[in-house]
Amino acid sequence: FEQRYGDSSFVAGSYLGQLRNSGETVALDDLQGQSIARITFEDGGDWPTAADGDGYSLELKSPETHPDTNDPMQWTLSSTRGGTPGQASESVFGQTYAQWVTEVFPPEYTTSNGPEEDPDRDGLINKAEFILGGDPLKPDLSPLRVEAFLSESSSTATIRFQKRIDRVGIRAWLESSTDLRQWQAIDTARLQVIPGEGATETIEYANSVADAESQYFRLMVE
Repeated sequence: FEQRYGDSSFVAGSYLGQLRNSGETVALDDLQGQSIARITFEDGGDWPTAADGDGYSLELKSPETHPDTNDPMQWTLSSTRGGTPGQASESVFGQTYAQWVTEVFPPEYTTSNGPEEDPDRDGLINKAEFILGGDPLKPDLSPLRVEAFLSESSSTATIRFQKRIDRVGIRAWLESSTDLRQWQAIDTARLQVIPGEGATETIEYANSVADAESQYFRLMVE
């Protein structure tokens, strides 16, 4: 910890357990057993998605106001991967879908600015345009990029997509299937996260064709 963040007097002890990726309740009590804080977090809904396996920590937007810590709208992402323990981030960010709609849609688009709508008819609904950084009013190319590397000994397919890390409430993830009926999210430990320009990053997955005779992939947004 000190090698990464430097010497700090804020470290009160070590936690030897593990937090559940899908969310759970975290409680902080004082020596008398009185509750200091109790937080129930999740990996979906309005919680900032880049904190779910992408290396960013969660920070209260305004801790001095003593907000409801179970309200995901009171939280935002750290300004850097790994967080900034013991000090506030230089900046916090997190644009909601409603804020994005106000920014990109003219007033006359009131009936086609919903998250499930596709006003430019490019196959990407608005909530996908939001998290993937597309333009909902101009047709975009498919967000998934696939490259195949073939050799005599092995074959590898690389699937990647780019997403925004400064937007909250909607997340994007890859799923795989061998029969197009049962789908499973790809373990984040098998994904490579590549920082991009501005508030973007690329998620990349390399898959050996030898792992399965047939394998299918899809990009999910929710």
